[in-house]
Amino acid sequence: MRLTYRTKYDEKLCNDFVFARRKLGSDVAERLMKAIGFAEAASTLSEFVHVPQFRFHPLKYRTHPCFGVDLVKTSGMRLILTPLDCEGRPDDRERPIDQILVECTIAEAEVSNHYED
Repeated sequence: MRLTYRTKYDEKLCNDFVFARRKLGSDVAERLMKAIGFAEAASTLSEFVHVPQFRFHPLKYRTHPCFGVDLVKTSGMRLILTPLDCEGRPDDRERPIDQILVECTIAEAEVSNHYED
């Protein structure tokens, strides 16, 4: 799957382990790198569903479909993946979640603290 990033900060956080470790701590940074590596190797978002360690779940109360991957349960940090259409815009068509997961090949990545949203 191809990943884009919401901000330059998110891109650096997701691709530079030393920077991520400094900003997020060692445990969260390691887990973030595993999640990003898995996302880049996956062909679609549906592959996350079959890996329980990521605790992949849909996020509610957003204007378009988003999915969360808990990084370290006690930290509150998560990777947010937003499905994008082929033109790079959030894919907000009304479809069942299963269909979104199977069809999504491009996603926007963002790192967020669940309790600061």
